[in-house]
Amino acid sequence: MMNPHIEQVTDMTDRYQITITLCRKAYDQYKEVSDWKEIPMATLLRQILEREQESPAFASLYRRAAAKE
Repeated sequence: MMNPHIEQVTDMTDRYQITITLCRKAYDQYKEVSDWKEIPMATLLRQILEREQESPAFASLYRRAAAKE
């Protein structure tokens, strides 16, 4: 039996699928923005996460984490 607390990654060529849990306030805000932009909420969240991943702050954090390995 799989542990439901372990992140499941699904290979989709160069994309990976994960499940996240949001608080109600965050969900409502992301839903409002995605409706306004007329895009699926998953697309909005992916764009936000990928933009953050490309930021200098995340690059620094990643370098520190990678150095620990």
